[in-house]
Amino acid sequence: MLRRSYLVIFPMLILSTLLLTYQWSMYVYGDQTTNTSTGTPDMHIQVNHTNEKLSVTQKITNLQAGTYTFFIPSNAKEIKCENGAGEPCLTQEKEVTVSEDQQIRWSYQLQYKKDEKVYSDWYIKLQKNNRTLPMNMNVEVIEKHEPFWKWAAPAKLEADIEKDYIRYYRWTSDQAEALPLLHMSEGPYQLHQEDGLYIYSKNSLGDNYKKLLQKWRNSPFEGPFIVIVNPDLQETIGERHIIVPDLNQETIQKYWLEQSLQSSYNTQNTWLVTMLTHYFYNISPQDKKTNKMVNALSTNLSKKQKQEFLQLALEAETDNLAKDLDRDLQKIYEKPTPFFDLNQNRNEPFVPLYFIENKTITVEGKKVDVAWKPILYNQHRYYPLAGISSLFEFELVALPSESLYIMRKNGESWRFSLNKKTFVHNQENFGVVTDVLEKVQGEVFIREKYIEELLGIRASEGSYSIDLKY
Repeated sequence: MLRRSYLVIFPMLILSTLLLTYQWSMYVYGDQTTNTSTGTPDMHIQVNHTNEKLSVTQKITNLQAGTYTFFIPSNAKEIKCENGAGEPCLTQEKEVTVSEDQQIRWSYQLQYKKDEKVYSDWYIKLQKNNRTLPMNMNVEVIEKHEPFWKWAAPAKLEADIEKDYIRYYRWTSDQAEALPLLHMSEGPYQLHQEDGLYIYSKNSLGDNYKKLLQKWRNSPFEGPFIVIVNPDLQETIGERHIIVPDLNQETIQKYWLEQSLQSSYNTQNTWLVTMLTHYFYNISPQDKKTNKMVNALSTNLSKKQKQEFLQLALEAETDNLAKDLDRDLQKIYEKPTPFFDLNQNRNEPFVPLYFIENKTITVEGKKVDVAWKPILYNQHRYYPLAGISSLFEFELVALPSESLYIMRKNGESWRFSLNKKTFVHNQENFGVVTDVLEKVQGEVFIREKYIEELLGIRASEGSYSIDLKY
């Protein structure tokens, strides 16, 4: 009887042990199949801080086979890269090639800066097609320096253990494109967070932080962003972090936008980014070209269109900020524009904002082959003066040095001047007009309103064409 009992109990004990072992493994390591199915690479980083030195080991697994661009921290040294077999990585300049199911392991030293509060450029990042590769990150910091320095990160804190000679931290973050480390040395900080925004404050903020969290909640920005509020520290703006003496919302929101655009496009055109922050946050421009660009956008875009433009601007399609911004405006107006492409250089002359009409030109219902396009300028349609004259056989006499343009047909004449509100009909009748002629990109255009009222050319707009009739 006992032998039979042992025959039943012993296998059950083995099965229970295996189940418990599996459950413990799931608790400690998580479901490894989940990450594999998503295709998101896994990154495990361990940082050891001892003797004024940061030693880093960084392992990446679950990478698809291919070639990746990698970016090493600017202050890294003693860099070594190996694959899972312990062999040197297959690298060439700034690219590393990975085979199927192969892991990469880097080790390097970082220069320790006691006064640096936020480490943004501290680990190696991979890019594919000019986009930073999101990673499921597991970061450990082992602090051995005495007295212990406090570390923090905008991620889920999994462990914070302090022993006699060591303090251990661990954070995890899924599909993260960035994960700054905070070096908090001036005593305890209060933490307020909201979906990727982390506010660390040395002193009590009362209810002031709630307004900022609400603005973040309603904004299109993506974190992590770190705000450190400490009047004892020097005000600093860095990658994905800002240190301020108080919660100045305008300064912080401007920083959010600048960081988001620079991160999305990896652009060095800081002037163009600054111009956009002046426009979106109604900040008075400090230079003439910025002022002209802000005024041009404000004149042509409604409040609703402005918000739509902001949303589109943060959704990078390429790594060319100027061309992407022009495409964003085209989506709003449904007409192309070269505005940002022509104005992206601060030292080049300002070019007004105009949209190129993409509808077909017809005359009395028949399509005509013309080499020109009308434009929308200050929300009005304009036609090339030379083009409309040729199409309807007006004689055009241009005196550019005098900004004077004369049109003649069937014994009648019209005299127009750039930058003047008057015109002369048949050399004797004076009239008052507004913006009859405009010069854009070296070409003179005439407003649609006046080709109808003065020249007798009627324009009828359809869904796909503009029909002209004399």
